[in-house]
Amino acid sequence: MVLKSTIVRWRILGAALLLVMLLVSWQAGVVLFDVPGYLLPSPLEIAQALWNNHTTFAEHTLVTLGEVLIGLGVGILLGLALAVLMSWSPLLNNALYAPVLATQTTPIVAIAPILIIWFGVGLTPKVIIIAIFSFFPVLVNTLSGLQATSRQMVQLMKSVAASDWQIYRYVRIPMALPHVFAGLRLAAAAAVVGAIVVEWVSSTAGLGYLLILYQSRLNIDEAFATLVILMLLGVTVFALFAWLERRFSWQKRLGIE
Repeated sequence: MVLKSTIVRWRILGAALLLVMLLVSWQAGVVLFDVPGYLLPSPLEIAQALWNNHTTFAEHTLVTLGEVLIGLGVGILLGLALAVLMSWSPLLNNALYAPVLATQTTPIVAIAPILIIWFGVGLTPKVIIIAIFSFFPVLVNTLSGLQATSRQMVQLMKSVAASDWQIYRYVRIPMALPHVFAGLRLAAAAAVVGAIVVEWVSSTAGLGYLLILYQSRLNIDEAFATLVILMLLGVTVFALFAWLERRFSWQKRLGIE
């Protein structure tokens, strides 16, 4: 356990040092080559933009974060439910797979205006778009995990007269958790992308709206600052599910690790 904690600390330290080296190189390159600010602002200029507009950024970040959490929650529930149904019934699997795949091959930018016509410019179309972005990774990974359960384990449970629900509860779902959390991490990243896309199409608040606004005004420092916040938002949501995976992994619950 001590060795594992030491390895984690060294990884964090290595990542921090790499980030510092990148920022220093970026700052030095902008200064040495006299790069115009409208092409590439320096890290110090971006930091200054963040500080000068921190209230505005905070307000719009909360808007985007709320959209991401609600849409991601809907997408996760939908993905998990469909995965269980499709693994339970081969007939449903064959019937639903093609329509589900179609939602991912259809350009979301083309769907967004239609949803806005149907539901207006409020929260509903944003939640639907984010859910479409996020449910597919959860569905595919969860379905893969449920279908990869060892047949020997299933047969063992059936030999003691376990019901289908008990097999799912005690065997399939616990053993599929690594796949589920892999899907959740991918869905977290996709949800942030979905929020930005729908805010580009129609919105009066949010980080996507700010990004378009600053770009149209050629406020490049503020545009890069918005990108930094978006990156941090995506990394934070991703890290949250990574922490949940470590916290609730089935190996730890069974005492294997």
